[in-house]
Amino acid sequence: MLAITVRFSKNPPEGFSSQIQTSNYFAAHTRSLILPSIDEPSLQRIQVLLMLTGHGWGSGEGRRAWVYLGMAVRMAQIMGLFDDPPVGAQTKEEFIHGEERRRTAWTCFLMDSLLSGGKGRERLLSADSMHIQLPCDSGNFIFGEPVICPHIDIFRSDGNPHIPIGKLGIVAYSMRVADVWGAVAKWSCSSHPNNTPPWQPESELQRLLVRLNAWRESLPPRLRYDLSLLHAHSVQNQGQAYCYMHCIYFMSVIFLYRSYLPELEMHEEAELENGDRKQWTMFSSRELAQVADQVCEMLQEIRGFGLFFLRGLVPWIGFTIYTAVGTLLYFWHFPHVSEGDPQMESWRQRIIDGCVFLKDMRQAWPMADTWRETIKAMHIFYSNSKSKGTESVSPSARREMRNAIIDYGALQPSPVHPADSASEEDVAIASEQEETIATHDISTNETELVSHEFGVVPPADYDLFDTHFDIDSTMQASFADATQGFWEGYPGNVEVSGW
Repeated sequence: MLAITVRFSKNPPEGFSSQIQTSNYFAAHTRSLILPSIDEPSLQRIQVLLMLTGHGWGSGEGRRAWVYLGMAVRMAQIMGLFDDPPVGAQTKEEFIHGEERRRTAWTCFLMDSLLSGGKGRERLLSADSMHIQLPCDSGNFIFGEPVICPHIDIFRSDGNPHIPIGKLGIVAYSMRVADVWGAVAKWSCSSHPNNTPPWQPESELQRLLVRLNAWRESLPPRLRYDLSLLHAHSVQNQGQAYCYMHCIYFMSVIFLYRSYLPELEMHEEAELENGDRKQWTMFSSRELAQVADQVCEMLQEIRGFGLFFLRGLVPWIGFTIYTAVGTLLYFWHFPHVSEGDPQMESWRQRIIDGCVFLKDMRQAWPMADTWRETIKAMHIFYSNSKSKGTESVSPSARREMRNAIIDYGALQPSPVHPADSASEEDVAIASEQEETIATHDISTNETELVSHEFGVVPPADYDLFDTHFDIDSTMQASFADATQGFWEGYPGNVEVSGW
């Protein structure tokens, strides 16, 4: 708990130079306590492993998070958390204990779905694995009021007429949309050049869109997305969970449509398209821009909720905002609307606001710095390519970074990359050095770009929308890599040719 919550404290505890350093210290101490008893499953140990997964995930330690999540899932399987025992008359305490078991199992499912995708990261859990009812409404859980809830795919009665049917809340609906995201991630990172064209109803993309639309329509009125409802849920201290749930939906839509968006090197080819393919490209571009703009609109709204709200945001919300900002940056440079359209200026402001948000977020989650740098590198690449022509960028330069901007913003080659030979002490020292760099000079002007990830540093007076600058070939290749990584990164590479 300390490893996660100390990130959001106003000042680091005495003896620590930063909140990030403190967080990593507590996480390392937790690992030293739990690893010796890793073969002794218990509900508490599973919950600790899940919190370590969340800590590693937000710290950019994708490989470590994936491994700890796997440990938690295996422990949960051994303990039978994915199967509900027959339900009889329950006391208040028995129901609360049973719901705690279910919620622990569903947290395994949620994290497994969100971290899945890409090479070597197949989901361990699917809807078919979850033979337990969805989490009940928080009120029933807190007050220990036994209820029966549907399973993730269907309502299953246990034949006990004395237990009332419970309502589903944000947590339960988050599990249902996370299941769809897991399918989207698997599809997005697989090669599908010879499949049915995406505009046809029988295509896998359309099937996934049907599932997403069905989930959206299934939401009760209070849980549907609307800015006024966002404010209402914030008043009830549910605003962050509400954003989280809808960000899973937004990301699913974005990754479906962006799979077929012509990237920079294909932009000129897109202008030569005709027939169904050209219509689909225009349609998917409009839909993609709309949902990305909606995410940025949500960002603008929650920034007014204050630090208490913002400090509690999970990394997934930041990753959704980063993805939306990067998408709008593409449309700002290569718009599908006419020149002078008011959307252009709106997108420009969305991009600036998003970069400011990521700059603030890095104080709690270091990977936000990498996201922000990637956005700026993409801007330089797009601007330079527009002024010099796409032929100035070699195909090899575009391919170099295929796996460098890695899954979920982590700062490692891959969440499943083979472990190196460094000792735990060496890793801790290196981590502390990185934290010092990441947290240095938080008040740095927004125009600064520290590009240690790409090995280059643009001019100190660089401004996000000042395109009057010159860069050498090495910098250009690095920024091309960043762009390639954004479009081919998490959850995986996508083939777009051969429809």
